[in-house]
Amino acid sequence: MQNVQNRLFRKVALDRLSSPEQLDQLMKITSPRAWLALIAIAILLTASGLWAIFGSIPEETEGNGVLVNSPANDGLEAVIYVPLSEGAQLRPGMDVEVEVSTVKTETYGYVKAVVREVGDVPITHQQVLDTVGNDEIANSTLPSGPAIEVRLELKPSDDTESGFEWTSKDGPPRELTVGTPVVAIITVSEDRPISRVFPVFE
Repeated sequence: MQNVQNRLFRKVALDRLSSPEQLDQLMKITSPRAWLALIAIAILLTASGLWAIFGSIPEETEGNGVLVNSPANDGLEAVIYVPLSEGAQLRPGMDVEVEVSTVKTETYGYVKAVVREVGDVPITHQQVLDTVGNDEIANSTLPSGPAIEVRLELKPSDDTESGFEWTSKDGPPRELTVGTPVVAIITVSEDRPISRVFPVFE
């Protein structure tokens, strides 16, 4: 008797599901809006996955300094000072972006440069003063604690008024001058985001 009742209940349930009204309710569950939401989530997950694999997160360090005459050529170079602990990871050839204090960064961007030389012994205040020629600038550029000197080669360009390559197309409409304070941002390394979670992908 119980089996007969179960079969009857099952038949009634199937009949209800196959009715036009029930089919219409099922179709409402997968409405266009729901499909659009699912597609958007799928696109977001795919984009996040691609960025995690093929994107990059730069590791950077900063240093304050000034523009000086370059002994390597007739132009300018930047001399900056970084903490001794951070200087150990710097190498010649690393990419640098130099923020010039007299130039609007939001308009003209940064001067492109590369690390030319990294000091291997701590610098003294007198040595910094001899380089920058101003005690106030020397005090403002030196970090607290032991520091080393890093010299940056500014990338030349014949297409800009300043004579250097900028992150913007043209850079400022004037030349740069010796003694101008700068802040340099050095790219030490670039890691894929996925390697931060799974070191095996480094």
